[in-house]
Amino acid sequence: MSGTSDTPHHTFARSRGRLRFARTGVITSLAIVLAIAGAAVSADATGAAAASRPALVRIGSIPNLGAGAVALGRLAGSSHLRVDVELSPRNSTALAEYAAEVSTPGTSLYRHYLSRGAFATQFGPTAAAIVDVRRWLQSDGLAVTTISANHLTVEVQGLTASFERAFSTGIERYRLPAGGVAYANTAAPRVDSSVSRYVQGVFGLDDLAADAPLEATQQSRAPAGGPVAPQVVTGGPQPCAAAVAAGIKKHVFTADQLAAAYEFSGLYAAGDEGAGVTIGLFELGPNLPGDITAYQSCFGTSADVTYTQVDGGSGTGDGDGEAALDIETALGLAPKARFAVYQAPRTQSGIIDDFTAMIDDDVAKVITSSWGGCESKNGSTLIAAEGTLFEQGATQGQSVLAATGDYGASDCQSKALDDPASQPYVTGVGGTTLSSIGPPPAETAWNESSIATGAGGGGVSAAHAMPWYQVEAPGALHVIGPDSSGTPCAAASGSYCREVPDVSADANRSTGYLIYYDGAWSPNGGTSAASPLWAALLALADASKACDGRSIGFANPSLYAVAATSYSSVFNDVTSGNNDYTPYGNTSGQYAAGTGYDMATGLGTPKGASLAAALCGESGAKTVATTSGLHRSIGSLTYGGEAKEAFSLTVGGSAGDGQPLGTVHVYSRTTLLCSGVLSPLSGDTSSATCRLKATEVKAGQHADVLVVYSPGDTSSTDAAVRYTTSESLSTGSFTVAKDKTAASVGLSPMTVLIGDESAVKFSVTVRTHLDEMVPNGEHATVHVGKASCVVTLKGGKGTCTLGNRALPVGSYKITDTYSGDANLASARGAATSKLTVSGT
Repeated sequence: MSGTSDTPHHTFARSRGRLRFARTGVITSLAIVLAIAGAAVSADATGAAAASRPALVRIGSIPNLGAGAVALGRLAGSSHLRVDVELSPRNSTALAEYAAEVSTPGTSLYRHYLSRGAFATQFGPTAAAIVDVRRWLQSDGLAVTTISANHLTVEVQGLTASFERAFSTGIERYRLPAGGVAYANTAAPRVDSSVSRYVQGVFGLDDLAADAPLEATQQSRAPAGGPVAPQVVTGGPQPCAAAVAAGIKKHVFTADQLAAAYEFSGLYAAGDEGAGVTIGLFELGPNLPGDITAYQSCFGTSADVTYTQVDGGSGTGDGDGEAALDIETALGLAPKARFAVYQAPRTQSGIIDDFTAMIDDDVAKVITSSWGGCESKNGSTLIAAEGTLFEQGATQGQSVLAATGDYGASDCQSKALDDPASQPYVTGVGGTTLSSIGPPPAETAWNESSIATGAGGGGVSAAHAMPWYQVEAPGALHVIGPDSSGTPCAAASGSYCREVPDVSADANRSTGYLIYYDGAWSPNGGTSAASPLWAALLALADASKACDGRSIGFANPSLYAVAATSYSSVFNDVTSGNNDYTPYGNTSGQYAAGTGYDMATGLGTPKGASLAAALCGESGAKTVATTSGLHRSIGSLTYGGEAKEAFSLTVGGSAGDGQPLGTVHVYSRTTLLCSGVLSPLSGDTSSATCRLKATEVKAGQHADVLVVYSPGDTSSTDAAVRYTTSESLSTGSFTVAKDKTAASVGLSPMTVLIGDESAVKFSVTVRTHLDEMVPNGEHATVHVGKASCVVTLKGGKGTCTLGNRALPVGSYKITDTYSGDANLASARGAATSKLTVSGT
């Protein structure tokens, strides 16, 4: 990208789009890509040397202080500053092309990712460029302290006066309209013409607050009687009683309910909880580690959560709940993943350095950000620098997701989008209102204009041309439609601008997420919650057998590709509502949810296990949905006799596509009843049988019987077919009756003198039909006239005696009672002999 100020970022994005749109073939090897890159560098360098340049070239623009800012005078020249000089890759076109090819199904480079650290060698600035930049900075008395691993960020330190001289700008202090004091450069920074072609941007000449957290306002409250769902089995973490009670009281969902709504249970059933994958969380605010510990304690998880402080971190304390929401949402859905939290100051240099650290480290293969700023505020320089980093992430196989914002189609009080969600190499995640977890879930586009608390961000980008994966989407997906436009980004004639969101998930705080924040259970939501939910799903996919150790990487090309071939199998289509956020005065009705893609909810919400399997597929196998069914063998059961119950399970595929293979699991609410391995039948159907285990299923009524089909490594007898996960909920219930028990009592001796009753030993036995079920530690009572004694049972047996003078002279019938428990019925017995008490 050129460093001149009159070259807007959308021009670079548009040229990148033309390269993809006009493609008649694909690059066939990394060597060809690098040869193109090297040739372009040589040509660029030759042209630059021959060109006549001014002594200084302007980079970027003046920071936006907001109306009403008051100048307070020059920042002291002796003040010490730390500034980032962000360099351009050696050939932006070759980088963009490689990032696209490595991410697009069907190309020869698909998922041939660069190894860790290889980016600098292949696409970073040349050593000569870095030497020239270093020499220029040092000539103005500045010190180059570090260079990032990707060679894109040169960290510079020095006095304010030196920076003013080097970049030909004053640096002033201002009182800001919203309160507080900050410093900022008074002119766009200028750089020496000898190095201007290498410099992409300068960050740190101001300390203005940058991106904001995108979680929904804390004032929204659900009405009484709002959506409340029962706890549901998923195979994943289950909430403790306190979280269950808080979720019901606050009318929000716990992690298990969200996992059920979006069909994560098939992944859990296959043993996939994200182990071996690291999720990176981009944060510009702090959190209390104790909140995360409390959340894990409640859900019974022990995930590894680490913190990296970038540029000194983002402060201390509980923050505003954003970081807690991000971490806990991802953790509750991918509990065995590792979580790497990167925290930086809330400035533009903090943003660049935080993303640089996450992408250079290349430890987190899934990255989620719930922070953002409108495209116009962040500006072309920051957007361009971020874009290069996200292209780097794509070449390394990293998935980057970002929240689209909570002000509908009216971000920044106009039709605008949030950066970085609008970036072409980022998956923008929008919001829905989830009113019922189903299956299937009941959802509409999130819009709470009536109470002015938020709506899912979406619309047309002013900074980016429409990327190839949207341009090439089939017409049936409706990506290009009546609301598409090429105007905001000044796209070439006949072309369009980038559209977001790409996907969505529940974001309405009134039907949102339960988190543990600042020592208490709290409701939260917004697209800030939807993004880490999707990050958890991609981490589960990366960890699954289907992906076989290879990460999905930049997900958008695959998301649109699987939507084009298997839409109803992998996405929930949200077709009602809109994101026209009217509190800002926008009443145009844009953008409405509809069939397929729309700018209110994107492609829709995930059918988790099926989508994960489809995203992992590399062979071009046909993706086909399945249906699951269940038949019970008998009508009644008794505790201990569960093994008599055999479930007949069937999974149906598609005619001509072979029979489904894999495992079928049967659940009742939070209990796994049994599992069976499928065997092919005739046609497109497979079957399995599973039996309940004795004493594993407790007495009582068992409702919400759920059948979950989990495909195996080979999901069909036809190798060219990939069957997807399916779930079905049985409408009936079954009851396990308490096991009948038998109680008996004996005594010895049968005759005693009055006052010697303590010599009589009463022996009680309680029998069940299985030895391992007999009472242990429970009590039975022996009745002798009006007197009694209590027996503690061990292995179903026990003894007791009566006290002296407990009984007057006479003859007594002996009985015993056992009151039963949750699984064993009560019983009453009688001795065959009587006890005689005689006088002295």
